[in-house]
Amino acid sequence: MTANEKIPSKRLSVEAAAIVGSILLAFAIDAWWDGQKDRELEQELLTSLIQEFEGTATEFNFRRKDHDQRLAAATQLAALSDKTIRHVDPETLKLLWHQAYSPRMSDPPEGTLTSAIATGRISLISNKLLKFRLTGWSGRLADLQHTERNLSEYMHEVFIPDISQRALLPHVSAVSSPGFSDALLAMPTKNHLNWIALVTGVAMGENEQIQDEVAEILKMLRKEIVQ
Repeated sequence: MTANEKIPSKRLSVEAAAIVGSILLAFAIDAWWDGQKDRELEQELLTSLIQEFEGTATEFNFRRKDHDQRLAAATQLAALSDKTIRHVDPETLKLLWHQAYSPRMSDPPEGTLTSAIATGRISLISNKLLKFRLTGWSGRLADLQHTERNLSEYMHEVFIPDISQRALLPHVSAVSSPGFSDALLAMPTKNHLNWIALVTGVAMGENEQIQDEVAEILKMLRKEIVQ
């Protein structure tokens, strides 16, 4: 083979290498661009999740106040006796009564997270631990709401009908019944109130754990935000 015949071969090799390099570079640019778009979408999702979990934190702060009020009310009502109930102002008694039997189911916002999991956008989150915490969040809420639901059903299906029957008035106006004091001081009622206080204490512990988890998730979410 002569020198003149070797030049085209070298040129072809160079041109082929250039073509391959161009293709690889194009792929690399596309991959980089797709990565950039994913990171932008991830940041948008993280921002929305921060707003949602801030709303969740607010919801459970309200829930904690409800727990505190119900526990205090049920405990005070259960401790009343024939002597002490005479010195309780009727309006105070009415307030304690309503605080003791009025459970409120927690309803934290979940729309953004639920949608992200359902559509697969949760995969945009690169932090694996954060992703794991988020995908398990609905289960944690279900555990808490199970306790709340049991307490709510007990109040509406057992406690309220029982004391309403004893006071001979619907539970909303039972506190105005002449027989309300006797119904309130009856041992079955005290047992109801003590049980409510006990389960409310359990719910308070679960709520406190949830609040800690919300704080941790918010901390992780904010850490992933690019300034």
